[in-house]
Amino acid sequence: MSKRSISPAEAIFATSAGVGVGAAKDVSRFDLVGASVHVERTTGTVQLEASNDGTNFIAIGSAVSADTMVVLTANYRYLRVRTTAATFAGSVTLHAHELLY
Repeated sequence: MSKRSISPAEAIFATSAGVGVGAAKDVSRFDLVGASVHVERTTGTVQLEASNDGTNFIAIGSAVSADTMVVLTANYRYLRVRTTAATFAGSVTLHAHELLY
């Protein structure tokens, strides 16, 4: 099995302009253990959430209101970003590798 870096288009998460959730992204083909999600923000607070069924999401780490990296410790099928306070302005990017079989 080998790996390749994911493309920039695959790595960007949709975010909600106001309080709410962005669209979930299927990340099942990526090796997420040890991967990081980079939050670059200018305003607002966001929470990274994960799910294996696309319906029941759990919080990953704490909500962030500053530029940060969230390191993932498990594989999930879906990731999404929840804007929890104010209006979010910035970007959320996954840094991972695709598993090639």
